[in-house]
Amino acid sequence: MDLDDLLRCLAEADSGKLRPELCDGRYAAVLYDPDSAAARLVGESSSIYAALDLLADETAASYGDNVVEEVLAEFWDEAVEAAPTLREIQAVNRRLLALAPLGYTSLLDIATLDHCNDPYLGDAPLLFAGARFVFLSSAAPPHHEEAYAVL
Repeated sequence: MDLDDLLRCLAEADSGKLRPELCDGRYAAVLYDPDSAAARLVGESSSIYAALDLLADETAASYGDNVVEEVLAEFWDEAVEAAPTLREIQAVNRRLLALAPLGYTSLLDIATLDHCNDPYLGDAPLLFAGARFVFLSSAAPPHHEEAYAVL
């Protein structure tokens, strides 16, 4: 999943127009936990949309309620100019998740190849037999110890 796919999924989740092929299966949302230096399971779901929502909720929780509006006010208009698909995303948590890989709140990159070499979540598929990365957004060291993924 690349950046355009991620933004499209977040917009589809808001509109309720979900693609059936992304709603049938088993997905796990994981993030890098710097305290344990390993992947931490955020939750499991039966759709990519729900897995992304788990990551979006986790992202929003890391900000705290009073900071969320400030972050959106500071970056949203500029981000929409760069990625018009953002106009379709209404949920605050999904908006926050979208800002990170766009480079507004983090120095994250979306990995579309070579997932196993990610310094933070490369071993995450080992948590689930037969798992593969669907989405991986990670900061290259030494910038941040931050990474999000859907398996």
